[in-house]
Amino acid sequence: MSQVYKLATSPLRVAMKLLEQEPQFKVFREDEELYQKLLQSTSVLFVAESETEKGMPCLARIRVLSGLSSFLMGMDELDGEPVPQRIIITVWEQAWETLEEDQRAALMFHELCHLRAKRTEGEWRFSLVGHDLEEFNAVVQRFGVWMPNIHKFIESCRSGQKSLFGITDVEYDANGKLKSVEIHVNRTEDAS
Repeated sequence: MSQVYKLATSPLRVAMKLLEQEPQFKVFREDEELYQKLLQSTSVLFVAESETEKGMPCLARIRVLSGLSSFLMGMDELDGEPVPQRIIITVWEQAWETLEEDQRAALMFHELCHLRAKRTEGEWRFSLVGHDLEEFNAVVQRFGVWMPNIHKFIESCRSGQKSLFGITDVEYDANGKLKSVEIHVNRTEDAS
């Protein structure tokens, strides 16, 4: 069965609010042309089934489409103007419905953190960047904080507001296909 997509207005509203208000995304707001292009070219779609990445369910994924991909999707024009790139965020609808408001904001914030923009030949172009930290738990358990980016990540965790995600239960069907994910809220209150 092929993936089913539909417009996702609730996650789009969350993303637009984050772009408008969060200091992390101020760089996009500093140039009005860039900011308008970003707002006009961003769409959010619900997916019926979770995508997977490295064998794990993926709650959301951001993509930058251009050229033929954008054209084939019928998204190469917006209000009669050419749109050479489209930013598409796909969100697993089942997971979105289980998340609380602050978890939804964290998910969309995460996806938007992948986005970068650079002016090339007089035109703003979007691209994606990877995560600040990619490491195996086993390496940190065995060798500890052996790289500066691990230390920075741990410090960010310590200074963060609270824990939003708890244990995730993943269920697979008999064929090994992802069936469901259950997210338990595991909130920790500030001890101070």
